[in-house]
Amino acid sequence: MAGSTLNFLPLKHYYRSLFIALLVPLIVAFLLCLHLYNIKLERAVEKREADFTNVSAQVTHGMESVSNLLTTMFSLYEQTTVQQINQSLLEGINQYDGYYYRHFSEQGTEIVGKGEFALSTKALIQWQQAIALGPSFNTTLALMQSLSAVAYVDDNGFAYVSRRNKSQSSMLTEILNEKFKPTFLPNKLTSSPIVKVNDKSYFAIGRQRSTGSADYIILIYDVQAISGWLKKVSPSSGEYVFMNQSHQIIASSKQLIEQATALKSYWPNLAQHHSKKTVLTSDSNYFMQPLDELPIHAAFYEHKPQLISLIKYEILLEFAFLTLFLSIMFGVFFWLSQRIFIKPMTHLMSYLESNGTQFEEQLNYKIPLSWQPWFSKVKRVFIKNKELVDSLQDANKALDDQVQLQSEKLSRSYEAKERHLALLNTMLNSVPDLIYFKNIDGSFLGCNKAFEAYIGKDQTALVGKYVDDLGDNDQQINALEKQVLQNRNSVEQRIETDTKSYQLTIAPFYNEHQHLLGTMGIGRDITEQQQALLALKASESKFRSAIEFAANCVVLLSLEHTILQVNKAARKQFSEQQVLVGEQLKALFDDSQWQQIKTTLAQLLDDKKRVYHLTLSQGRLTSWLQLSVSLVWDENRDPAYYVIHIQDVSALTKSKLDAERATLAKSRFIANLSHEIRTPLNAVLGLLDMLIEQGLTQKQLQQTDQAKHAAQSLLLMLNRMLDFARIESSQTDLKQASFSMVELVDICESLTAPLCEGKGIEFVIDIDPLIAPDLICDSIRLQQILGNLLTNAVKFTKTGSITLKMELIESNSLEQQHICFKVIDTGMGIDEADQ
Repeated sequence: MAGSTLNFLPLKHYYRSLFIALLVPLIVAFLLCLHLYNIKLERAVEKREADFTNVSAQVTHGMESVSNLLTTMFSLYEQTTVQQINQSLLEGINQYDGYYYRHFSEQGTEIVGKGEFALSTKALIQWQQAIALGPSFNTTLALMQSLSAVAYVDDNGFAYVSRRNKSQSSMLTEILNEKFKPTFLPNKLTSSPIVKVNDKSYFAIGRQRSTGSADYIILIYDVQAISGWLKKVSPSSGEYVFMNQSHQIIASSKQLIEQATALKSYWPNLAQHHSKKTVLTSDSNYFMQPLDELPIHAAFYEHKPQLISLIKYEILLEFAFLTLFLSIMFGVFFWLSQRIFIKPMTHLMSYLESNGTQFEEQLNYKIPLSWQPWFSKVKRVFIKNKELVDSLQDANKALDDQVQLQSEKLSRSYEAKERHLALLNTMLNSVPDLIYFKNIDGSFLGCNKAFEAYIGKDQTALVGKYVDDLGDNDQQINALEKQVLQNRNSVEQRIETDTKSYQLTIAPFYNEHQHLLGTMGIGRDITEQQQALLALKASESKFRSAIEFAANCVVLLSLEHTILQVNKAARKQFSEQQVLVGEQLKALFDDSQWQQIKTTLAQLLDDKKRVYHLTLSQGRLTSWLQLSVSLVWDENRDPAYYVIHIQDVSALTKSKLDAERATLAKSRFIANLSHEIRTPLNAVLGLLDMLIEQGLTQKQLQQTDQAKHAAQSLLLMLNRMLDFARIESSQTDLKQASFSMVELVDICESLTAPLCEGKGIEFVIDIDPLIAPDLICDSIRLQQILGNLLTNAVKFTKTGSITLKMELIESNSLEQQHICFKVIDTGMGIDEADQ
């Protein structure tokens, strides 16, 4: 239809004329934009030159201000008269290795000098003249944000500085080392090279106080701050730079200059024009400020293609807007012509060619009045045809919808049944129990994998078969299934085979209308449960027999002290009290005994220990009972009940008491015998001493000494026996007294060393150096114990060594020391059986 409309000859010529009418204004607009491009390019170059002139004027004005400022500062320095020397300036001077430093907190200024500070009137006058510059230095820093420091420097190693950042001293070092000192010209400002301080770049502008003088003032600028100012005044397509008097680049609007670079190296293509003020070529725009007497001067360079690209972008944008405007105007004209003539004609031709197939589209079109009679004639015919076609399509669509709906329902129902069946089979096969289904007549409907393995046949071989057909005539299961079908209730029965036990459950199953369909059997393997139950019963029987026939009395007691169970021995032991299960335990004992038992039970419950032992006497000293009480816990670690073992220990206790009485009698006998023997022995020792004093011969003196030594050894042995008897009879009292550790060691050495030398044994004494020299204890008992141990060691040691070791044991007390005495020998020792 669209192709037929375009072939309509009057419309084809009409569209061609409209295209030519739009093309001519677009060509004129393009020529105008080309002329406008040339005008804008000339104006842009003129603006760049005017902007550079403004920047140059600012630089000139700034340098003149700096020159005037330095002149004022030098005048202030020279006009400062010193009437009286201020000695307070010397306060706070810090002398370091190679330099001295003084900080003035009120002004925030600093003085730094090389070497050691030499106090002189000339130095103090110079200090006061320099400090007078402090307010002007601070004002300069406040007004000029690109400044980092202002300094008055003397070549003799003196500098007075005011700076912004005082956190580091690197800048002071560079100032003092004259790194910021420019190459001075008579009565002119000059600039220094770029100096790196703490990863930042700086340069200085300064002037001497007078021609040939050794002092000067410099203003130190931050290159980054200068570059930031240049970036603000620089256009995006060009670059401003500052150069020093040697035509070296020291600051740029595009990048941070870290080292002064020659102009011919920075802009190589302009090296031949660096002395000219203005250079305009087809590729670039270059402006340079005359050097004159300035320490720095400005220059500007712009790559012309960058400027041209910006202007081209503006011209293209303007051409695009003009084209858009012409297109909109043409579109409005085209839309009006379409609405008044073209569109009605097109619709009418479409009606005629399509025979009304686009009738719905034409209903949304507002037909002009002049065209309405033509459309009305066609519309009436098309409406009737459309009504017939629409009614037929609606009926056909309704029929298709019903067929589609029924098909979808049938498909969903079939898929749901398939899913349910697959899910049921999966669940049945994953269950380890034996499951089967039977019809009302007893034939198999299905089973799971476990039942297949049990019966040894596949499900396909079972479906439709009876038990008789399979060769397994199980009358008991058939009878249960008939009972379920009659009563319609489930039944349970345990089935025993040669190796297995099963819990069989048979239940009826119904359809959704509650019609009986057959029976379902579920067999669960309970072989392990049956075996565990039998083992539990056997274990319980053994446990009860072990308790019942135990030799000792056994009582199981609840936490409330109620008797749960007693064995045969307990019933015999407490035959008079008639022990009964369910009664309180206190009925078997008197009040004092029960209180001891009750306390023991409470301690066992609180301390959660395994067992407590308790010995009770039964009213007379010849009858004793020993109780061993333990606590039984459940699986949750909670106390369940007590187990009490009762043993008659009367004979054992009587034997122990008899042995103790015999030991006591022996100790008393030894003590009495020792006392009786010591009396004549002391007389013998006295007579021997008298004989020695009467002037005997050498041989008689030797024999008398031997007799005296034997008597003293016998007396020592009797004393030890007496001490042993006292210890056994608990009659020994320790006598605490101060003694010297040195004396103790000497006594032990004098006793043991001769014995060791006689047997060729080494005697070693090892003493902890932290042991105090003076201690308090029963030194006599200690000497006796160590003497016995050392003599025994010598007696049973044939070769090797004997060591007396004294070591300090850790103690929390600062006033007491705990000492461990050890006698170590290399003898044969004592057998474990005899220890």
